[in-house]
Amino acid sequence: DVYENQYSGGFLAGQYSSISRDFESHFGPGDALNNPNTRGKACYLIIMECMAGGELFDRIQSQKITERDASNIMRQIGTAVQVFITKLKPRPLVNLLVSTHRKIAHRDLKPENLLYSSKDATAKLKLIDFGFAKEVNNRGLETPCFTPYYAAPEVLNESERYDMSCDIWSMGVIMYVLLCGYPPFYSNHGHVISPGMKSRIRTGTHFFSANCLSLVL
Repeated sequence: DVYENQYSGGFLAGQYSSISRDFESHFGPGDALNNPNTRGKACYLIIMECMAGGELFDRIQSQKITERDASNIMRQIGTAVQVFITKLKPRPLVNLLVSTHRKIAHRDLKPENLLYSSKDATAKLKLIDFGFAKEVNNRGLETPCFTPYYAAPEVLNESERYDMSCDIWSMGVIMYVLLCGYPPFYSNHGHVISPGMKSRIRTGTHFFSANCLSLVL
């Protein structure tokens, strides 16, 4: 879950500047290397950011999310997702950043994969869990990696290839959950996913209240 990009604005977990220094000050220089369990062995030291604020999912369950809250949350999610689509590189000799296409699909956007840096109301929201993330080539993606509630129609269609836009669908589902408190697509029989749920996702069959529909449009 460690991902670093200096131009992302810190919306991806793993955006750290002083964590390695904190690690050394806590354990002491070389302590990990002198550990008898690691001595003489090739190993990786993974330094992960502590996201003390917990999941967005928990806040949805325990707090009232206003439209202003939802707007701020979606802005932060959009900023994180943009890092997967666009890469900014400094242009030599001039003080400019050049935008290039990165083309990476996260494929598992959901409130459980969005963590707050602290318990504060103004804490930054960060995206985690890149286990399903994959670079999209010209042929697109075909492996159905998803969490049922947030899966895009094209991901469920095994005969269709898909691209980064599957994350945009998931963002829409997250916004629905923020505003309504429950997902737009679910099994009527309590299953994780069902044929009827798949059909409703593929056809976009859902219900929006008038207020929610005006916000979406």
